[in-house]
Amino acid sequence: MKDFAVLEFLTQNKGSLKATITVLVPAWGNFVISGITYFEKDGRRWINLPKRWVSQQSESSQTGEEIKWEQIVYFQENVMMTKFSEKVLAAIDSYLKV
Repeated sequence: MKDFAVLEFLTQNKGSLKATITVLVPAWGNFVISGITYFEKDGRRWINLPKRWVSQQSESSQTGEEIKWEQIVYFQENVMMTKFSEKVLAAIDSYLKV
């Protein structure tokens, strides 16, 4: 099985957010995931799968509306997210030639 590959790496450098990336997963029929966020802080590294902003009615907000992040895609089992993250981090290392 071919490893994951980073197709695009958009540097952000906003606090712990380091980049937004696009990843190719060959084993899933050349599946491409855009909008993965890559973070680093205190020697730790992690990713988040794509999210989107959603507006919800809120009585506690001055505008009557509250903006929240909503997960677009996710793994139902944490162990699968951990394995996926490891593959993406390895692809980032390969892309950056670390």
